[in-house]
Amino acid sequence: GGKCKVRTLDDEGQLSFATSAPVPMVRAWIKAFGRDTATRMLLHSIGEPPTIVCGSGVAELPTDLATPHKTPGFACWRGDHAALIEFLDAARDRWVQDVTAALAVQATAKLKPQVIIDYCAGKGTKTRQLAVLHPKTRIIAADVDPVRHAELQASLLRYGNVEVVPFEFMKQYEQQADLLVLDVPCSNTGVLARRLEARYRYSNSMFGRMVNLQRDIVTEAMPLLRDGGTVLYATCSIESHENHDQAAWIAREHHRTISMQQLTLPGGAGATYRDGGYFALLSPDTSR
Repeated sequence: GGKCKVRTLDDEGQLSFATSAPVPMVRAWIKAFGRDTATRMLLHSIGEPPTIVCGSGVAELPTDLATPHKTPGFACWRGDHAALIEFLDAARDRWVQDVTAALAVQATAKLKPQVIIDYCAGKGTKTRQLAVLHPKTRIIAADVDPVRHAELQASLLRYGNVEVVPFEFMKQYEQQADLLVLDVPCSNTGVLARRLEARYRYSNSMFGRMVNLQRDIVTEAMPLLRDGGTVLYATCSIESHENHDQAAWIAREHHRTISMQQLTLPGGAGATYRDGGYFALLSPDTSR
């Protein structure tokens, strides 16, 4: 019989095959973060992510329901879904949120905004966090997607300082936001363990569309910011063109200064588990 040719995979091909990640992603991550870090993140992306809860009462949870996370105020849930709903419903300052996702809102703790506008509020996790962190602040939240908007309304009924408005009403709040929160749509590359399908969308054309969408959202939302206000820009991506490059673009095009920014890479397991993500705080450019 004829001889069968066997094609051997290079290191990038092996990583791609082992982690079901596109080769362009493997190559880009190796280039950006180094081979060892890229390998760890790719393996992390096929692991089982824990359900992480935060808020009051977390430290007192029995071990059959949760184990403490290394980050104070967070725990990895072990109980069933019914027990989780019961725990969350018992207090308004409890929700499911990864420690990395919480960092963006926590970065606003020292601000004293009178009005916060959450322009891409989604299902409202960060909105709830804002409401608890800034209890005396008027918070206006909306989402352009009708399904998410309905979920947003339902999830925020217990928060008296939050107003959920139809997205088309946002224009009436021009120059009112002391803090403009832009948790924009992104590639989700920091949360691939939770969004398994996102890896299959990875392509240059996808990033081109996503970057343009993010810039369109920023441009549409900036008129809502009052003079002297602060922008919180956040993603669950680890790609520089969605993160650092976008923050630099906002600073340049909208006359801001990056006062704080942080990229967190996905990693850890159990009590050290974390998603990946990025945030930047952009303050007025006082040099102008």
